[in-house]
Amino acid sequence: AVCAKIAGEVAAKAALEGNTSEKRLAEYEKRWRSKVGKELSIGLLLHEGFAKLDDRQIDEIMEVMGDSRIQEIITRYGDIDHPSIVFKKLLLSNKLPELWRLFKIAAKAIMT
Repeated sequence: AVCAKIAGEVAAKAALEGNTSEKRLAEYEKRWRSKVGKELSIGLLLHEGFAKLDDRQIDEIMEVMGDSRIQEIITRYGDIDHPSIVFKKLLLSNKLPELWRLFKIAAKAIMT
């Protein structure tokens, strides 16, 4: 939705100016990357890492994620378009030492 809004704004401006050149429309690329590029990169990294997990590791993660305190953080801060927000909140949660076990599993998978 964010990218669609940016595309509409850039296209409307370009049409009003009568300038639909590649250079003019490059504004779209610059704006969407600055707005959601980081989140897409984080989401892709997480996706690729979790795709490398075996069934045992996934079971471990599901066990940790079932903790009511973790569920509360996910419910409060989870946003499919901004995975870094909930990820950061989980990392900063000093009350949840079992999360570090989860992050170790995920990090190991991502690095391999």
